[in-house]
Amino acid sequence: MGNSQNKNVSTRRTENVYVMPPTPFMTEEEFFKTWYIWKNDFLLFRRALIGTNSNKQQWGSMLLNLMGPIGQNIHSAFTFDSPNDKKNINILIQKFDEYYIFSGKKKLPLENVYEYINELELMIKEKNITNGEELIRKKILTEINKHQFTNAANNLIPTFIFSSDFNKLTLKEIAFIWELYTDSDSCTKCDRIHFSEKCPALEKQCSKCNNWNHFSRKCPTNYINNCDYCGDGNVKTFKFYNVAFVV
Repeated sequence: MGNSQNKNVSTRRTENVYVMPPTPFMTEEEFFKTWYIWKNDFLLFRRALIGTNSNKQQWGSMLLNLMGPIGQNIHSAFTFDSPNDKKNINILIQKFDEYYIFSGKKKLPLENVYEYINELELMIKEKNITNGEELIRKKILTEINKHQFTNAANNLIPTFIFSSDFNKLTLKEIAFIWELYTDSDSCTKCDRIHFSEKCPALEKQCSKCNNWNHFSRKCPTNYINNCDYCGDGNVKTFKFYNVAFVV
């Protein structure tokens, strides 16, 4: 009888334990040092109260309130596909994870695309994250202009459709196409500025790949001297839809 009463008391004590919410971040440096610990404390707090409120929007607001001005300032730099996503707890957690992983880095206007993606890969490697390419791909999606990317891709792959073909591209392929439209004033065939249909590269043969309608300086190939595999000089390319890209 006594044992039964002790068990009941123990159960009630467990049920009545109050889980404290995490405290607001004082600095952005603190966010980068403690985000994963803070997030786990928040999720524990949420699980303890989930029975009273499972609304994703309300929990998103709770997250931002608990993070304080530092978290709210970080949140203000995020981009969202829908206004409703701004307070969606699941989307917010994903956004803050990404911000933590990449230290809030974004591509600068004149920054080389290849160097930028390489830097993202190094950040992933330093944090020992396994699904790095997937995370980088998601981050790129938040930064590229889908319309401009599609137009640049269509110059090489006329059948390219963003919604179905973007995820088929490797990071190198994405970088190549992204680089094509970063300098939007210059032509992707001749590297000059001109009126449409007045490209000086039309009907000109490339001295690198022997294909037509682009100058060698805009050739989507990269000539390799002393190849590691065969010892000779050759054009090093990769293929997507039978189109050659720089590697």
